[in-house]
Amino acid sequence: MLPYRARGDVPNIWVDAPMVATFAVLCAFGLVMMLSASMEFADRRYGDELYFLKRQLAFLLPAMAAAAAAYCTPSDFWFRWRLGIVLACAGLLVAVLIPEVGREVNGSRRWLPFGAFTVQPSEAAKLAVIIFIAGYIALRHEKVRAGFSGILKPLGVVSILSGLVFLEPDYGVAVLLLGIAFLMLFLAGAKVWQCLSLLGLSGGLLALLAIA
Repeated sequence: MLPYRARGDVPNIWVDAPMVATFAVLCAFGLVMMLSASMEFADRRYGDELYFLKRQLAFLLPAMAAAAAAYCTPSDFWFRWRLGIVLACAGLLVAVLIPEVGREVNGSRRWLPFGAFTVQPSEAAKLAVIIFIAGYIALRHEKVRAGFSGILKPLGVVSILSGLVFLEPDYGVAVLLLGIAFLMLFLAGAKVWQCLSLLGLSGGLLALLAIA
């Protein structure tokens, strides 16, 4: 993410070459593996061995454009809109649980249809958690290092998002959201025993809910 800059300044975009190279290698590897696994089925089902490759590229190219736009966006934009992003994400997570709105597949209601595309709000929740926790740490760094009160508030917000994801159900992402929050707070200076105790309590509650 780009460093803070004053409004009206011309952005000085720095390209992280190792990150871009890693991104390109992962995309290429994924495309090759997907093509290798789907050629026979695509030829038998659609009469085109490259059907799934073309379909994947149709999604990958807009995703790359969106990633480039996000990379070029100054960090102060995300900081100013962090609460709005969290609220919008929570709204989407609530909407996906509504039977008339969310799409259910194999017993899980995780997708919102938008014409020919579907959106999975739980994926957006990962980014929302990172932006929100980063902004909180920037404003309340000393409180995070001080004690429980400094980490309970952000964890409360993340717990709401995690609970909504849990209801879909998507247990893996629900745990991941909490894990992201705990890791960021720990790296920001929260005490180890506090993070471990709260993480254990959260994990236990999710396990009980899953069993119930």
